[in-house]
Amino acid sequence: MDATLIVVRAIHFASTAMTAGVLIFLTAVADPVLRRKGAREAQSRLRPQSLRIVWTALALTLLSGAAWLLLQAAAMSGRPLAEAIADGVVLVVLSKTQFGMITSLRFALAMLLVVSLMIARVRPWAWLVSAILAACLVAAIAWTGHAAGTVGTKAPIHLASDALHLLAAAAWIGSLVPLGLLLRWARLKGGESGLSIAAQAARRFSALGIICVGVLLASGLVNSWILVGSVAGLIGTDYGWLVLAKVVLFAAMVSIAVVNRTRLTPRLFEPASSGMPVNAMRQLSRNITIEMILGLSIFAVVGVLGTLHPAIHLV
Repeated sequence: MDATLIVVRAIHFASTAMTAGVLIFLTAVADPVLRRKGAREAQSRLRPQSLRIVWTALALTLLSGAAWLLLQAAAMSGRPLAEAIADGVVLVVLSKTQFGMITSLRFALAMLLVVSLMIARVRPWAWLVSAILAACLVAAIAWTGHAAGTVGTKAPIHLASDALHLLAAAAWIGSLVPLGLLLRWARLKGGESGLSIAAQAARRFSALGIICVGVLLASGLVNSWILVGSVAGLIGTDYGWLVLAKVVLFAAMVSIAVVNRTRLTPRLFEPASSGMPVNAMRQLSRNITIEMILGLSIFAVVGVLGTLHPAIHLV
């Protein structure tokens, strides 16, 4: 059951992050660019494609969330899954535990997000509401993990830090997919208008990425201080080694992002006749794919971390 729980948690984190990240990209990065003159074609392509991703990710979020609840109920009761379901343990977990109550709250947020996305088809303001709801859906995960068990004066600090950590990861990793779609459209379309849209979107995403990296670094240090606590905890426990693996993956993502920002994105603003923008978009698309793989690997590590005792409790 531990292996199943790890997989379910990883899928839930990834799908929730994808839901929020795509919507954050649409509202904070794409919308200001695609509202400009000559961007109607890009908007008509990107928004439907992105919406399909959001609906798929949201459905996967609900399914994996339900599976997580069932597995968690079985783990808490120490009974086989079928027996825990038959004996009403799931209802007890929902009504009597913080995990259950937060799960109920997040389900309500997901339902509101469904309504908001339907309204957004005819009311543009609902896109912002959808992004906010999705961000809350991600941040609320903090109240289901180790941060929820922290006591004393560190408790609010840990919860706030973990929520920001989750939100920043979702905004960065989840935005990679629609950015890749937009770059692909611009590369196929060619011409000055397509290149201009791609360049402006890449620049805005780069600014968002800088914010996300800063938040991830600061919140990661806080979380490690509370959950790892020492060098002995970092190198002397399985939890600590997984944290190190997460750091390595994160460092790899940041390295690629630095190349994207300092070398490739500026080339998008070169004249189309030089051929540099098209080559830069091709390299950016490749790097985005690598970043997505690294990001998904981080979610897999996080799925494991949540099932282990924090290092600070073991040394």
